[in-house]
Amino acid sequence: MPPPKRRHPPRPSAPPAPLEPLGAIVREYEQWRRSQSGKPGRGALRDYWLQRDRQHGQRPDYALWRQTQCPESPPERRQEPIELAVRALRAPEPLVGWPVLALVPG
Repeated sequence: MPPPKRRHPPRPSAPPAPLEPLGAIVREYEQWRRSQSGKPGRGALRDYWLQRDRQHGQRPDYALWRQTQCPESPPERRQEPIELAVRALRAPEPLVGWPVLALVPG
């Protein structure tokens, strides 16, 4: 009879990457937009937003900002703004909830 297999203790998972404040994301977008000569083409906009969506797409505050404040961004799967705001306000990270108060009108 073979000896029982030894189980290794589970490895601790890496801590999540620190959350970037929405204000920093907005400033980065504004800098990128100013660096473009004139109105950016569809390809440049698509590339920019694809990269940002990969980084921040799951954040409800980012999705709400992109949907309500960036009219030239390529279309995406639209979500209900109120639902995004509620999800952001319920998020455990304060950096996600507080900026939403400025994005949702009274």
